[in-house]
Amino acid sequence: MGCVEVPQPETEELRIVSLNPCSDAILAEIAPDKLAAVSHYSHDPAASSLDVREARRWPATAGTVEEIAALDPDLVVATTFLPPATAQALERLGYPVARIGITATVEESIAQIRELAALADAKDAGEALVAEIEDALAAAEGAGDPIPALVWQAGGIVPGEGTLIVDLLRRTGFAHAAAARIAQRDRAVVVLGGGVGHVRQLRLVGGGHHHHVGQRR
Repeated sequence: MGCVEVPQPETEELRIVSLNPCSDAILAEIAPDKLAAVSHYSHDPAASSLDVREARRWPATAGTVEEIAALDPDLVVATTFLPPATAQALERLGYPVARIGITATVEESIAQIRELAALADAKDAGEALVAEIEDALAAAEGAGDPIPALVWQAGGIVPGEGTLIVDLLRRTGFAHAAAARIAQRDRAVVVLGGGVGHVRQLRLVGGGHHHHVGQRR
């Protein structure tokens, strides 16, 4: 994310429109009072990065220029895939845009939190969230030999190398296992995702057999 100069409002609180489900979740945690709207993804249980009930505290937009202009924000947080025509229109209207990319590691995620916290003038809250993440990772650090694991997301998506999910697996006692190899293992874990904060099914597999452990939250 490049440097973006955010004009500080003279009287009112900073207003931010987020067009990205990841920035929705971060800003809802560190600067909820400054969040004017979230992306439409956060009102969809299958796509949200935070609890949908929480996300519905804020209006959602589809990211159109008309919707954003109606909210008159001081800052728009978008993805790196923001359409050029939308970016140009927002620039002409005088709305600063910060673009955030997809993070592939915990370090990149933490850097992204700190950048958003700086933009939202919420550095203390950003550091508190970073500390919470670091403490959770330390508590979840695995001991012994890593257990092969595969995360099967909605739509049949399996995260590969160079993704945040695989980085998290390796930090918490698991080893990323390809679907073609996992059935040959003596033991492995397959996690079937069911939306933010939920594990739809947890299965133990190996030796040509699998066991349904159940649903987890």
